[in-house]
Amino acid sequence: MKKFVFITLVCLCFIFNVFGQAKIKVLKYEVPKFPAVAQATLTPSEVDVLVKINKDGKVISSKADNGHPFFRKIAEETATKWLFSDDKNLQEREIKITFAFKIKNNNSGKNNYKPTKIVTKFKKPYRLEILALIYPRVDI
Repeated sequence: MKKFVFITLVCLCFIFNVFGQAKIKVLKYEVPKFPAVAQATLTPSEVDVLVKINKDGKVISSKADNGHPFFRKIAEETATKWLFSDDKNLQEREIKITFAFKIKNNNSGKNNYKPTKIVTKFKKPYRLEILALIYPRVDI
């Protein structure tokens, strides 16, 4: 009987946590700059940033949880500029934003001398993919 009650409580906590997170909507987001050193070294990375949101939907703190050092600080700074839906019932909420920095090196001879192109894609609920299309500038 104790085991059943425990499992039920754990399931209820999980359900309320999942539905609580689903209510938080992104109203405005910023796109981070792709660091030049990461482009030069062709370094991709995913950075998870834990953000605390006040009841008005503004980010009050951000902390990178993982990811390459090239990207951690810029992801934290960018996450602080995001704006979420408000919730007057809760004082503080915490969510995780994922910034996925990817690189595609285009080695075809036709596209030499083109500038690097940055393409972004926002995926719900809290994932932002930043793709750098890099064209080589070397004549052989």
